Amino acid sequence: MAETDKCFVVMPFGVKPRNDGTDRTYNFDKVYRVIIQRAISNVKMQPLRADETEGSRIVHADMFKDLRDRPVVLVDLSLLNPNVLYELGIRHVMSPVGTVLMANEETVKKLPFDIALSRTISYKYDGEHL
Repeated sequence: MAETDKCFVVMPFGVKPRNDGTDRTYNFDKVYRVIIQRAISNVKMQPLRADETEGSRIVHADMFKDLRDRPVVLVDLSLLNPNVLYELGIRHVMSPVGTVLMANEETVKKLPFDIALSRTISYKYDGEHL
């Protein structure tokens, strides 16, 4: 598959605490497997997350290159992870088009003002069921 056929995915990895005063967690790897990989594959692109990039270079170098050069970057804003917000800001500076935003329904209601102005695809996920 050509490099231009890859969609860079920005999101947390693994299981994260929901930080909502409960012991509930959020499995981002499940969201990636069940929703994101399938959606990207359905449009004949290959999903690519930073943790899937091989090599001995500094992780940030590859991340900045992917944020700049990929024609499509999908960003999962669920739980408003600071690293994800940072990478979204970098993408907006480096490329004016081709950024797709998504988040769970709870997060869509809490998006910061500047991000809330953009269209965001929402999905339902309570930490267990999609």
